[in-house]
Amino acid sequence: MKLLKPLRVFLPFMILFILLFSRLNTERKFQPVFSATYQTLNKHKKIGAESALKRLFVAQTLNTEWFATSFLKDVPIKQLELSIAFLKKAGGKFNYIKKRNERSQFRYYVALEKTIIPVRIVLDENNKIAQLRFGNPIANFKNLDEVTLQFSSLPGKVSLLVLEENSQLIKINPTNPLAVGSSFKLIVLKVLRDRITLEDKYSWKDTREIKNNLKSLPAGILQDWPEGSVLTIESLAALMMSLSDNTATDILIDWLGKKNIEALISQDNHPLLTTREWFIIKHNQAILERYRNANKKQKRSILAEIQDYPLPDLEQFLKDLTKPLAIDVEWLFSTQQLCSLIEEVRDLPIMKINSGMAIGIDKDDWKQITFKGGATPGVSNFTAWLQANNGKSYCVSATWNNPNESLDRGYFTSLYKGVLELLKTRTN
Repeated sequence: MKLLKPLRVFLPFMILFILLFSRLNTERKFQPVFSATYQTLNKHKKIGAESALKRLFVAQTLNTEWFATSFLKDVPIKQLELSIAFLKKAGGKFNYIKKRNERSQFRYYVALEKTIIPVRIVLDENNKIAQLRFGNPIANFKNLDEVTLQFSSLPGKVSLLVLEENSQLIKINPTNPLAVGSSFKLIVLKVLRDRITLEDKYSWKDTREIKNNLKSLPAGILQDWPEGSVLTIESLAALMMSLSDNTATDILIDWLGKKNIEALISQDNHPLLTTREWFIIKHNQAILERYRNANKKQKRSILAEIQDYPLPDLEQFLKDLTKPLAIDVEWLFSTQQLCSLIEEVRDLPIMKINSGMAIGIDKDDWKQITFKGGATPGVSNFTAWLQANNGKSYCVSATWNNPNESLDRGYFTSLYKGVLELLKTRTN
């Protein structure tokens, strides 16, 4: 099974094309609409949403009679045919349609041979499609061997670990430390939890002040808050995990002490970088080269030297960092370590704030989801601990590094979510 490359190229265009905006009619408010047909049907004949979806993917041509008028004003039939054609070319032949939980954002899954297309569809009172939205395609894996093949074929370095309870279902270099971006924040949260749990003098309600020398660049919001603003430790931790707030992360690292975190991580991460230090080093080519060639003692000296350096301008930094840059100057963790870390913090209330929404994990499919991801140019990681409705627990941690070119994160997301879909078949 191979997820065809046209999907990677067309996906951004397709999503932009499909996400249309509502239109207010003088009589009623219309929502974005798609419609199609592959044979002449009696216009009074009732059909269901599943049948309407099926004809979109089995029709050779589409017929305007199956569209609500308001939709045709927004989307020409030829554009819709092009969109469906690309989905079919990437995904292969139509297999079946699965109806999902009513609370799901996408009520239906259209399963093609190689991909699964999440779909939201609504028919109007005239039995025509009144709303249609396609989600990002998901790899349609048939078995664990297909998962291994697809991840192993990614260019660069890959690590994948899939656990069912304590059994390894899939392992691809699970002990190899790779750059994981913001997923390193799991170790900060673990050390934080241990301090508050094991030491009576600390509490989640303790407070810390925002200081200018601890401010970082986004992700997050605290970099824009005034110096002296006070937040609880719990609030800082919640922002670190739900918004991946870098300033919140650095405030917590400062409070915990780098050495207390370094005591629990591999030598690959000594000295531990704050996110502020990461931005400053990456922005200054001379410092970056010195740092890459330094031993640990020299690295600590360089970090002390740059404490008073200003942060780079965010807009300019993003323009400069369009391709991978020194991804060895990062936070390096194996998928095995990440699965262990996320299991330790899975029950913290703050981990329920953002349970994989960023990549579209449907919380209704699982009894519990705990998620953290990280990404920079050339680096991507997704790590999730999940509990199925039958009580079985899973961990899926996937890391992809390529120092030579930016990653196709949409494709990586499709593969990752395909693993989760495959695991759901084991929980029935």
